[in-house]
Amino acid sequence: MAGPLFQVEIVSPERPLFRGEAGSLVAEGHDGEVGIRPGHAPLVSLLGTGVVRVAYAGLHEGAERFAIRGGFLQVLGRRVTLLVTQAIKAEDIDPAKSSAALEKVIAELQHPGSDEEYARLLDERRWHEAQLKLASKA
Repeated sequence: MAGPLFQVEIVSPERPLFRGEAGSLVAEGHDGEVGIRPGHAPLVSLLGTGVVRVAYAGLHEGAERFAIRGGFLQVLGRRVTLLVTQAIKAEDIDPAKSSAALEKVIAELQHPGSDEEYARLLDERRWHEAQLKLASKA
């Protein structure tokens, strides 16, 4: 028999990415990872750049993973909603392209033109690292 579940919806501006039941969810928050299990208290959180893992429960073992970049997470009752700024599924990632982009960003980080440029490059680095992490587990 399946344990307690909650509804998850992950939506990007381009398309809905996931809608279904889950037993747990781990997302990259702005200040670290956020873990959600059934019965979680109501919450609104700013999302960071990283990997989201939605774990199935019951008859469907396994998990769905997405690389995300910014957005918001809301927990309300048995519903968890992630509105993400940018997202990509593992099967849509080109590891060679992401690796080349990461190398370029790391080189640019050596001499940023401003504090804003440095912050942008750090986020860009996290985005490509998340994609490569996701692709390596696919």
